[in-house]
Amino acid sequence: MGSVYVETQNSVWNIRNNNTKINGTDGLSDRVSIGSGVTDVVVSSTVEEVDFSQDISNYKFKQGFGSNMEVQDLNGSTVITLASISGKQLSFGNSVVDLAYSGGKVSVGGAEISTTANTVTPLTTTGFIAQTTKTTTGQEYLEATDSVWTIGNSNTKINGTAGSSDRVSIGLGVTNVVVSSTIEEADFSQDTSNYKFKQGFGSNMEIQDLNGNTVMTLASVSGKKVSFNNSVVDLAYNGDKVSVGGTDISTTASTITPTTTTTTTSNTIAITSNTTAVNGVAEKFTYAIDSSTGTVVSKLTSDITLSGFTVGEDSLTFTDVSSGTVSTATFVSGVTVSTSSINNLTDIIFNTDTSGNTYQLTLAGVVDSTLSTVDMTVA
Repeated sequence: MGSVYVETQNSVWNIRNNNTKINGTDGLSDRVSIGSGVTDVVVSSTVEEVDFSQDISNYKFKQGFGSNMEVQDLNGSTVITLASISGKQLSFGNSVVDLAYSGGKVSVGGAEISTTANTVTPLTTTGFIAQTTKTTTGQEYLEATDSVWTIGNSNTKINGTAGSSDRVSIGLGVTNVVVSSTIEEADFSQDTSNYKFKQGFGSNMEIQDLNGNTVMTLASVSGKKVSFNNSVVDLAYNGDKVSVGGTDISTTASTITPTTTTTTTSNTIAITSNTTAVNGVAEKFTYAIDSSTGTVVSKLTSDITLSGFTVGEDSLTFTDVSSGTVSTATFVSGVTVSTSSINNLTDIIFNTDTSGNTYQLTLAGVVDSTLSTVDMTVA
């Protein structure tokens, strides 16, 4: 599990990574929004409000030790664990509820919950925490432990951890991200030709979109990498000039054509929303399933498309629960695999879950009805 330390300055921060610990800042109204399909997020006592994308009826609630509590999806997967809930708020698609702890019991909107996860009907609802003295800039402090972290917030400063390989992925449309010298790699979703590059002071550089909007500012570029949809390039500083893939850039923002490209190390990426693979990068994608009842269901809550998956370079692992019954050999017979040569895709359709929902994973650009060409395993 990696950790994110947020200084939100009363803003709302989007959490898009599984297995994350979110630490707020004392004295600030820290509020986070949990992305659809994200699981196993631990929220510290210094975060005041957590937002969810669905109605409250789509979640179960369970009291933990003392004043801690857990919010699960209807399949029993832990979405978040909250510490010291008194005075906190949860917001859902249809309501906002206060949390309280009294007499050894946790209550959600005035309705007490138990140590067994169940849905809840709040007795009272409320309004959002007042968002006052809002500013435009916050910071995230990452302990990424060699994972790839998706940055979904504009006007953000990203701080890595010295001694670890911190890598961030900049969400499409995100702007004004400042990346510290302790981040080793930054990923972008589009081709190199969709960006302009500008040398800043000393060994700093700026990446802009074609409209001149600053997407990201990098500090101390030497030894860093930047990956794009069509290439991965090394950054360097020779004491005078910053170079991108061997091509010197100037103090005027311009597009470039790298003269050399490189690769990154193999990375594990948990699929929780529509995801695009990076060409030339060996990536290990994981997708959460549950086969404990004898049928294979998705642990996510939406249909998802994985684009750019490269056969022979990337791999796909279906991560099962500890009591799961499916194996790599039996996986294909336990799901429905549908292909379309016209649309150039493969749909992996999971069985109906306990809530009556059926979800699928689409591999765009891959046509394989048996998944025999895909480096696929169940773990």
